[in-house]
Amino acid sequence: MAGKVGVKTGSTSRFTGVTLFAAQNKYQAFVKIDGKRIHLGMWRSERDAAIARDRAVLHHRLDRSLNLPQIGRRRGPASPEDLVYEARVTEKKQQSTSRYFGVAWDARRSRWAAIICVGERRSVQIAQYDDETDAALAYDRVVRHLLGPKALLNFPKKRLKPMTLADARNAARRLLKKRTTSTYRGVCWNLRRQMWVAQVNHPSHQRNIGFFHVEEDAARAYDKVAKRIWRARATLNFG
Repeated sequence: MAGKVGVKTGSTSRFTGVTLFAAQNKYQAFVKIDGKRIHLGMWRSERDAAIARDRAVLHHRLDRSLNLPQIGRRRGPASPEDLVYEARVTEKKQQSTSRYFGVAWDARRSRWAAIICVGERRSVQIAQYDDETDAALAYDRVVRHLLGPKALLNFPKKRLKPMTLADARNAARRLLKKRTTSTYRGVCWNLRRQMWVAQVNHPSHQRNIGFFHVEEDAARAYDKVAKRIWRARATLNFG
């Protein structure tokens, strides 16, 4: 039963299941199950990464020592998919004040919004983006179209093609579609839930396997069900 107290004295982190990525100045949380290392997100705080690892241990009911048992139990068990998602949301919240002109964080949708000012008081949203830089580039293109050489840009040295508001919105839709089209068999993006869904097409019906924050996890779930249905004839994502 998980719950023992333990602190690792390794070279990269004092906690078990935590590794420092010096290039990004972040800590990766992970847990090993059956010899396989499972990613639990990238965290700015070593302590947060340690707590994430503890919550995964509790979720899988592993007989492992916990780094911070009281905090881990209080936060409660969490699946690897949920922890990866939580790490991403936490990172974006910490960056909620954008370093770019015309970019703001939309906390409700957890995305970056590119916004331009039209007239003295009216603000118009161009589109929303997963990446802060994409939002800044969209702002530059539209404001350059509207104001020409007078425009104050985020990337003045880039030779960006000016773009109308309508064209920028269409480009954002294409970008979203590209990023939400899976390369894996049996995996597609669910727009309403903002998650990847694994599904298998059986001769008699289509069966939803489940929803996942991580695309690869959805692909593995598909493989597991496909093996059970088609056995040796199954076409898998990870052979």
